[in-house]
Amino acid sequence: MTTRISRRLLGYAGALGLALAAVLPAAAAEALTYAEFLRRVIARDASYDVAGLQLERTRAELAKAESLLNWTLSGQGGVGRDLSLFGTISDRADISLGADRRLSFGPQIGVSTGYTREDSATSLSPLIPNPSNTTRADVFWRQPLARGSGNPAYREGRVIAETSVQAAAADRVAAFDEVARRAAGVRLRPP
Repeated sequence: MTTRISRRLLGYAGALGLALAAVLPAAAAEALTYAEFLRRVIARDASYDVAGLQLERTRAELAKAESLLNWTLSGQGGVGRDLSLFGTISDRADISLGADRRLSFGPQIGVSTGYTREDSATSLSPLIPNPSNTTRADVFWRQPLARGSGNPAYREGRVIAETSVQAAAADRVAAFDEVARRAAGVRLRPP
């Protein structure tokens, strides 16, 4: 369907270019070089612009595939008040931050850190610190097994996007060649 629409637009744009060339006075057409004439026709031809927009869209798809490898930041925090089985009230506050990234060959790496503070109204033993402060830092490496091994979503997305970029670039060159062929036919036609 897209090819049919693109060809139809190419036909309309070619007809527009031919009409534009026919409208120019003969003296003005003779004063233009072929390169200048072709530049003017390309500037007014919609099919060449459409091919350029398709190329930009496919480059965005490539960026989308690459975004699968971006860092992901996370964070959470909270406060709470708990009542234990012994009837003591405990206040708690915590915060944690993390960052992780999937690598192109499959594994995921990351770091996280956290801080927790607990303050009890009463302490059951003098050996248990009150209030207590806990900090932690984690570094991890997650290796996907079987189905996720080798990061197939990234690899397939990248291959599809690169192929689409090449196809869109070829379509743009083909649109330019078609407009140039039509323009050459109009310009070189005897009066």
